[in-house]
Amino acid sequence: MIHWAKPFLSGDEEKVLVDAIHSSWISGGPYVTNFEKDFGEIIKSKNVLTNANCTTSLNLALLGLGIGPGDEVIVPDFTFVAPGNTTLQVGAKPVYVDVDKDTWGISPEEIKKAITTKTKAIIAVHLYGNVCEMDKIMEIAKKNNLYVVEDVAEAVFSKYNGKYAGTFGDVGCFSFQAAKTIAMGEGGAVVTDNDDLAAKMKKIMNHGMTSKRYWHDTVGYNYRLTNLQAALGYSQLKKLELILKNRERIYKSYREKLEDVDGITFQFIPKEVEMVACHMPIKIDPKKFKGDRDFLIEKLLEKGIETRPGFYPFSVMPFYNAPKFPIAEDLGANILVLPCFTSLTEQEIDYICKELINLKRDSLKKGLEVPLPEIIDRISITKLKIERVGEPSLQKEMEEYQKALKEFEDRGVKINSEWINELYEANKGIWDLEWDVREVVNSEDVWEEAERRIGFEELGRRLLLVEELMRKRVEIKNKITGQTGSGFKEKKINHCAS
Repeated sequence: MIHWAKPFLSGDEEKVLVDAIHSSWISGGPYVTNFEKDFGEIIKSKNVLTNANCTTSLNLALLGLGIGPGDEVIVPDFTFVAPGNTTLQVGAKPVYVDVDKDTWGISPEEIKKAITTKTKAIIAVHLYGNVCEMDKIMEIAKKNNLYVVEDVAEAVFSKYNGKYAGTFGDVGCFSFQAAKTIAMGEGGAVVTDNDDLAAKMKKIMNHGMTSKRYWHDTVGYNYRLTNLQAALGYSQLKKLELILKNRERIYKSYREKLEDVDGITFQFIPKEVEMVACHMPIKIDPKKFKGDRDFLIEKLLEKGIETRPGFYPFSVMPFYNAPKFPIAEDLGANILVLPCFTSLTEQEIDYICKELINLKRDSLKKGLEVPLPEIIDRISITKLKIERVGEPSLQKEMEEYQKALKEFEDRGVKINSEWINELYEANKGIWDLEWDVREVVNSEDVWEEAERRIGFEELGRRLLLVEELMRKRVEIKNKITGQTGSGFKEKKINHCAS
């Protein structure tokens, strides 16, 4: 089974967890302090307060800003439910607005329309690693004297104009849940450069206790993070470069394989954004596939591929009594989130993309729907698999790809056999590097075990080689496009790797 998400645990975590246990600091403790310090230094934020999760972070942000009954908070209709729920929890009214059809983030134009005399804050949710148009949002907020809370659960370490997501508004709220870029199981953080606000939120998350022990002067909660969870996060920050490089590799690989497939649309990443892919969403056109998004989820699961739907907008859930928003509802119905985690291999991505494309309406019978460079790439990969694995079904697969290739020849496209050979060599190199690691570790969790057994530096060297071979594969595909005018052109993708 290829899971939808999986934390990157390489062995160091066990060491620090044991250390945390032996220290006797189980609740708060030095790993909490160290994580807050290191995380703050990375994202360049003055105050970092770790707490239970991103939902408690949003709750802290709203309470810290003094938002409550009679106030309105502008929330995107397409998002995970937490921004709406936390607004309701503090007694305020969520005012839902539609999102941008391309970036899928909250629309600045819709924000302007929703502002009233009761509006106190905007919650900008950075979805799937993309970042909202923070320059426009901050300008609107300043003009109307509004607070800005950033929900950065899915965009940890993404940047906008060179500045980290979560550091634009009054408060940034982060998640370190198991499926996120940095995983503690659960866990979150609020960040702010406002010392007074930080002090207020710190008191609220610690039962409303003053500096005098067991003396309370406000309603508070127990939102504190444990030292054990912080130890996991602290360990992961030490290998952040490796985590980010792999997520960049995975994102580019999906884009390369699916960018030009009719019926699949990727989230638009503006040039201002350096994105770290927390998840891998695509928007599908159900008319181009054998069924709708939920049908694809079911069929991919039958093939051992776990996926997720997009979020259901508030406007389709009766409990929230939200007005209808066409863009949000279209996204909610048609977004499919593919597997994305640090240890996902190129072979697994190839398999996921192949099975997804096979669910298109007569995808191989209408071979010209698949770009020529992609068909040639699949022929080279299937040839490699026949040599290495030898499953009988692969031969039938090869025959169908050859049939699709002939359709191009019948239309007068000259096929150079060297293209297949060149892609075969590039794919063989990637395959060999991955299987070399697999043979060393003999484990499903390839990269985690590899780091522990062959060392961080050697693993880093091999990953750089894989990245170089992937670049070569893209160059070959671009060459095929240039010589035939058929079907593939690498897009320039803004993406943060460090």
